[in-house]
Amino acid sequence: MRAGRAKIIGVCSLTPSSLFPDAPVIAKNVPGFEAVAWFGMFAPRGTPPALVKRIRDDITAVLAIPGVRKQLLEIGGEPSGMPPDEFARMVRNEIDKWNKVAKAIGFKPNQALVRFISARYPRPSPQPPISRFPP
Repeated sequence: MRAGRAKIIGVCSLTPSSLFPDAPVIAKNVPGFEAVAWFGMFAPRGTPPALVKRIRDDITAVLAIPGVRKQLLEIGGEPSGMPPDEFARMVRNEIDKWNKVAKAIGFKPNQALVRFISARYPRPSPQPPISRFPP
């Protein structure tokens, strides 16, 4: 895009992109439109809250390293963090939003693909909570 071979017609976030600040925000013309990629860390149910906090604190520290932050920003990532309860709420909202979209367009999962993935990546059996974690 910077080479001029493609034109950005808009960004799918609710706010301007730090990578392309002059690109229009689609939601200004299509109210409520948002389709962004996000990444998060998940822990098994029953993980001790102290361990969840430690992992979150470590990730927050890594995202604050200037070199890491710079590299993520250069590829369009906007590193941020949120408390586990807020993240859980955001994930639920994303699932609800995309379920509504799928239903509205009549999307049906490809059952052959679902069977293939299920056979290749079976759901793991529940693991007992971690009772000891090194400091």
